Amino acid sequence: MGDISFEAFTRDIHRYFDRDAQFQQRLSELPPGVYLFGHCHIQWHYASDDGRVVLLDAGSCGLPLECVKDSVPYTILELTDGTVRVEERRLPFD
Repeated sequence: MGDISFEAFTRDIHRYFDRDAQFQQRLSELPPGVYLFGHCHIQWHYASDDGRVVLLDAGSCGLPLECVKDSVPYTILELTDGTVRVEERRLPFD
């Protein structure tokens, strides 16, 4: 099995969630906000179409279980005047 790029992984997550009617229904039932979670050890985020709900897992620096080798993830979350900005970053790691 070959490596997958982080961009392809993120695209696939968004495609999966965008097509899942039950997931979209449940997402619309959540109060507006940013939902932070972990333990999957994979960096990703997803926002509802209207941006009222953001799901975010920052990943794991200690044990990343994802497709990007030789780097570790961290995420910057910026909340400004009701606007949410998520920036996923990586650092080299041997």
